[in-house]
Amino acid sequence: MLGGSLTISKSDTQGIAVKDGVVKSWDISKMIDPNYPDGYSYTSMGVALNSGGLTIYSAGYGITLDKGGVIDPKYKVASLQAIASNGRNSIGTGLVLNATNSNFPFTINGNIDVIGGIRQTSKTTSVTIGAGLILSLERRGETVIAILLGTINSSLTSGQQFGVGKIPLGYRPNTTANIPAHMTSSYNGAHIDAGIDGVCTWWGPSTNTGYPRGSQMWFTNDSLPN
Repeated sequence: MLGGSLTISKSDTQGIAVKDGVVKSWDISKMIDPNYPDGYSYTSMGVALNSGGLTIYSAGYGITLDKGGVIDPKYKVASLQAIASNGRNSIGTGLVLNATNSNFPFTINGNIDVIGGIRQTSKTTSVTIGAGLILSLERRGETVIAILLGTINSSLTSGQQFGVGKIPLGYRPNTTANIPAHMTSSYNGAHIDAGIDGVCTWWGPSTNTGYPRGSQMWFTNDSLPN
């Protein structure tokens, strides 16, 4: 077929259409819900395939939507796009999954074999927790690396909470983490508890001076910082 369009309805809630170089498919589910005037709620899933790739749509609403109406930019969930190469190179440059939600869950059931490396976006920040001590933080995926820096410039006692700053959201551990604090030019050992609320606590000898150094890695359940 060189022109025109084609629509095939599989049922009142399912269908497929070909028009203007785009292939669209949709499926509307119907559930009893007394919160809506007609007593039902509707959830749609749809996909559109064109030369730009595959786009997935989803919408929930309390009234029926026109057939194929879910294929609309405001209902976009994610798109899968192959990036073409330039010039005469016949090898594509990549495959990109873009999601409207920055925390889009991507689940694979089964084993994954990776040939090559996995590169993750890196986010960094630093926070002065108190007593002259600083935490340098790097977030990669669900992992945070913390490096302890600074010079103690006020009194610290064991069990004392730092009162200047907290570990910011996006970097907080999902369970209390212990950051080793080795005193430079000394055999004294200590550690800092990093709590799930971002509050840090000193556990070590009472002191008002020193150059503690240490690092730790932990997992976080926080959303990825902007």
